[in-house]
Amino acid sequence: MDDTTHRLQACQTALAEGRALAQQQRWAEAHERYRAAHDLAVDCPRLHELAHRHLQQVNWQRRQLKEWAIDTTLLVLSPLKSFELVAFFMKRQVLGGQVCARP
Repeated sequence: MDDTTHRLQACQTALAEGRALAQQQRWAEAHERYRAAHDLAVDCPRLHELAHRHLQQVNWQRRQLKEWAIDTTLLVLSPLKSFELVAFFMKRQVLGGQVCARP
């Protein structure tokens, strides 16, 4: 298994853990897991967007309004390829393949 595959699996695991914690309303812990997923997925637009969707909900619950506004802005700009632009400006290669492609 290559590093990219391992990293993307770790991201998906962190997202699943965050969802379980959010269902229990353990917002701080859910935020920690979603943030870990986010940091693993910045160069994968589909997973990066998914992480922000989850972070948006948790940041609202935690009343972290600045972070919620950033999440919301990125999500609103998503049709304009905001997540692809972030990946580009991070100067990382945007990962290819079906796992990262957005519909």
